[in-house]
Amino acid sequence: MWGRKTAYETKDDSTENLERMSKRFAADLRIQVKKIGSPKLFSKQWLALTETLENVSKIAGIENKSQTLLNVSQNSKNTPVDTTSSSSGFVGQYPKKSQGNVMGLAGFKGSPLSNSNRMNKEFSVLNRRHPSSSSSIMAGSSSSLLGMKKSSIYSPGKKKYNQQVKGDIGVMGTLSASTVVKKQNKDHKQTLWEKEEYCVRYMVEEGKVCVLLRQFLEFKELQHKLYNTIEYPDVTYSSYAESSGLSEEALKLRMEKYEESAGSLLRCCFASVEALQTLDMPLFFDHIQLVLKFAIHPSYQPPTTPISMAKKQEYLIFEYIYLMCRDIEKLSEESICSRFLEMGIMDYAIQFLLKRHDNLPTSACFNAAVALSKFMELEYFATHRDKFFNTLDKKRALISMKKVFLNNLLTSYARKRALRTLIELITYFNLKISSSTDHQDSDQDDDEFFNSSSSTSTSTTSTSNSLLGSGGSTFQQMFANRRAFLSSAGSSSSSSNKSQSNP
Repeated sequence: MWGRKTAYETKDDSTENLERMSKRFAADLRIQVKKIGSPKLFSKQWLALTETLENVSKIAGIENKSQTLLNVSQNSKNTPVDTTSSSSGFVGQYPKKSQGNVMGLAGFKGSPLSNSNRMNKEFSVLNRRHPSSSSSIMAGSSSSLLGMKKSSIYSPGKKKYNQQVKGDIGVMGTLSASTVVKKQNKDHKQTLWEKEEYCVRYMVEEGKVCVLLRQFLEFKELQHKLYNTIEYPDVTYSSYAESSGLSEEALKLRMEKYEESAGSLLRCCFASVEALQTLDMPLFFDHIQLVLKFAIHPSYQPPTTPISMAKKQEYLIFEYIYLMCRDIEKLSEESICSRFLEMGIMDYAIQFLLKRHDNLPTSACFNAAVALSKFMELEYFATHRDKFFNTLDKKRALISMKKVFLNNLLTSYARKRALRTLIELITYFNLKISSSTDHQDSDQDDDEFFNSSSSTSTSTTSTSNSLLGSGGSTFQQMFANRRAFLSSAGSSSSSSNKSQSNP
């Protein structure tokens, strides 16, 4: 009986085959990252680069899905979080679109891990540990069982699956909010070389983050010229479409694909502090300033749908700012914030949100406000707050944000807590402006009263002077008669005394 059992068992060479395939995939991924360069825009090399960025950004998004910390869950502590959505910001189940591709190697036909005996054995262990969630997990593809192998192989789905098994699993196999936050904090403390984020690691090691950012800045400058036909009439889509060999519509689609892929890849890179430490900060702030200036310009053409707007740089730069502020302790806070102040990025960001909040989804508006609130929590901002808002117009613009769209975002305690610093600053400026306005009104009333009293006293003095001027001779005559009367009375009294002494 035991001999029959061993005869049907497979040899333990599946791990070696899987590791060999994973290493091959990692080598191919590094080759794709090395292809990222700075070719001339809209050239044939640039068109090939758009395809490379699209592939690399998809892999980086799968690896970095658990690193998005902007969205604040409105669920309670024990309520399971819906992790099937890519925009939820929490660690979720393995994406359905990725099941069966090169990332889920166990789903391949003929794969060693597709053996039914091995799958049944692993499922029996899982059923003993988590009987309530085994059915929901087994309902997925066979690639999810890859996480049961404790080996150092490359599989982005392995960590997510292990987190589902070891965490607080809900009824439908999803993680609760408390477990998700713990996992995110643990992943954030790890270095880039301790995480399973090979795309970001290769981007940093090959020095491609600054290369991509520099070309992205050139792309946004050219895009601004294409939109602003009044100031740049010679820059048209047709001229670049002819050089690239595409139609105007196809060129616009390639431009959108390039912007979304490059922006998503940069967001994944900025989630690691190592990428920020090797970043060219002056170039980074030039990019942010250009994007915000471009977004508030009258010639700007926003996308037709809010979801498309959330994929553009006009929104993603707020996520960049948030990620930078999150790791500010490991960066140079003074140099970063001073450049932030010098380039007026806070003013441009407020103007953008006031002008384009209708073009953004509600979650994107909230995330942008959280990014500003996160920056306002920094020590440099607290000590130089008056420099950021040194005019009355800047303070009023900040106060108007609450009336325009912030009140609609404060729908839960978690959101109010995330925006606490921003709301407190708005309240402070509002009270300060109102008190200064009342003080100015009281001072104006005092000035008016003083001016009226001084004018009254002046008119009285002029009237008395006019009376004295008209009857001055009469008064002088009265005084002369008085003096003559007194002198005559004195002389008469002295003569009478002499007559009494000499009879």
